[in-house]
Amino acid sequence: MREASRADIPAIARWMKRDFGKAEDFTGFFDKPGNICLTEGEGGAFFVPTEPGVYEVHVAFEQRGKAVFELSHRMLDYMRQRHGATRFLSCIPEGERKVLMFTRLMGWKPLGHANGYEIFQSE
Repeated sequence: MREASRADIPAIARWMKRDFGKAEDFTGFFDKPGNICLTEGEGGAFFVPTEPGVYEVHVAFEQRGKAVFELSHRMLDYMRQRHGATRFLSCIPEGERKVLMFTRLMGWKPLGHANGYEIFQSE
């Protein structure tokens, strides 16, 4: 696992197309101070600071099953140790059953609903 940089933008665009049907330009993501992308293999997690110690999390993983749970926990631990993260948030579209199940199995707690999303937190 490593922190991504601008050099990884083509790979990130590939994951986004694979998982979400369209490639996105992540140049702006790397321009914002505090934004962090952790990668491993053909996937990763995006951490966007919302306030000191709090990050909104987005993921695009190639890994499945036990491997994705282990990698996810390692990434959260890395963020705690290296970047002082104390809390993580995620907004998941209400119809995304697999993502909602993954989030719950990771131990994240639901906070409620807003604008068609379920909001979860992990500490």
